Amino acid sequence: MAGMAVVRGGSFRGFSAAAPLSRHHETTDPRVARDIVSTFLAPHHLTVAEGRERFRAVGDHVELGAVSLAYVSYGTEVVIDRGGSQDYVGVVVPLSGSVVVRQAGQEVVATNGGSFAAVASEPNLHMRWSADSQALVLRAQTGALRALADRIAPYGRHDALTFRPSRVVGSEAAVLAGLTELLVHLCQACGPPEAMPGLIRRHLGEQALVAILLAVPNSSTEQLLDQTPGLRSSVRRVLDLVAAETEATYTVSALATAAGVGVRALEVAFRRDLGTTPHAFLQRVRLEKARQELLAAGGNPGTTVTAVAVRWGFSNVGRFAGLYQQHFGVLPSQTLNRRG
Repeated sequence: MAGMAVVRGGSFRGFSAAAPLSRHHETTDPRVARDIVSTFLAPHHLTVAEGRERFRAVGDHVELGAVSLAYVSYGTEVVIDRGGSQDYVGVVVPLSGSVVVRQAGQEVVATNGGSFAAVASEPNLHMRWSADSQALVLRAQTGALRALADRIAPYGRHDALTFRPSRVVGSEAAVLAGLTELLVHLCQACGPPEAMPGLIRRHLGEQALVAILLAVPNSSTEQLLDQTPGLRSSVRRVLDLVAAETEATYTVSALATAAGVGVRALEVAFRRDLGTTPHAFLQRVRLEKARQELLAAGGNPGTTVTAVAVRWGFSNVGRFAGLYQQHFGVLPSQTLNRRG
């Protein structure tokens, strides 16, 4: 990936890329390039628009739980068409050249130092890469973004969270630019994600999810940024305390005390403002935090389901596994053993 540049604050600066992000692939065969890139982005059709003799694809990617970062360049102008829907939202961050994205009746042009392009999960994606294009593609699973939206704005409805094809500019682009630069820097400093300390992997993934959810326009943007539905102060206090937990710390009784109310008053406030109970809310948030920790572990033999369950307040591991499967459709052991 010689010559890679990384963006900061909306403009690009030189950046050493002597080592790949994680896995490094290079080919002059368009069919091989299509097959390789499909494994870490999405199945697609690749057409060399011109300059077949100059075609030289380079691909690279890393996985951080529900978030991934890929680097792709083709050496000449290509067209990419993707058919079916996907369970992720992507952000195209050009390092050189331009990428034109057409989807859902919208056309967005992503340029080096100008703007980024958000790619939605909808089908019928068409992209044209200029001959000099090099780009990073930041992706996040929509399920993880939906769970994050539930934590940030739990009074809202995020079941149908959707992202739309859009142009990302200004401060939002600067946030995503800084994030991609940090990810590349850490991958090059530490090696592949599995070589990073587990807490760094986990927090990097969480930071990336927050940045994408808040910077890329989506159906929950207003709910996330305009949190003024009249939540009672006791409920707000509990939401803040639970969000800040790095392990199971509070009981419902302790939360009520910290909020300055009785347990019964807190239950009434939660039912009025959020339509749930403090116990159910606490359980849901801790299940999601346990899931994020299992995802970040990435099969690390030093992490066990039992340890994660106990850390998040589930002393009965069998019950934890049952609740986890009920919420996420898989067992916690399957999440822990997941490979990128």
